[in-house]
Amino acid sequence: MVSAEASLRESGIQLPQAPKPFGAYVEAVQTGNLLLLTGMLTVENQKPKFVGRVGKELDGAAAKGSGRRL
Repeated sequence: MVSAEASLRESGIQLPQAPKPFGAYVEAVQTGNLLLLTGMLTVENQKPKFVGRVGKELDGAAAKGSGRRL
């Protein structure tokens, strides 16, 4: 089985350092057998880089770019 790190390396994807948090938050909360995780937005200068809905405020290229840092 290939590790996630090896798969990213083979695909030529290099992950950047995570940005500083905008505030205090908990990364994960468990309640019973349910685990809730926080997500991460693509940001520039501590502001969301992509805001809107695909087909309305964002075109297809911007939507695709929102899943991968440009």
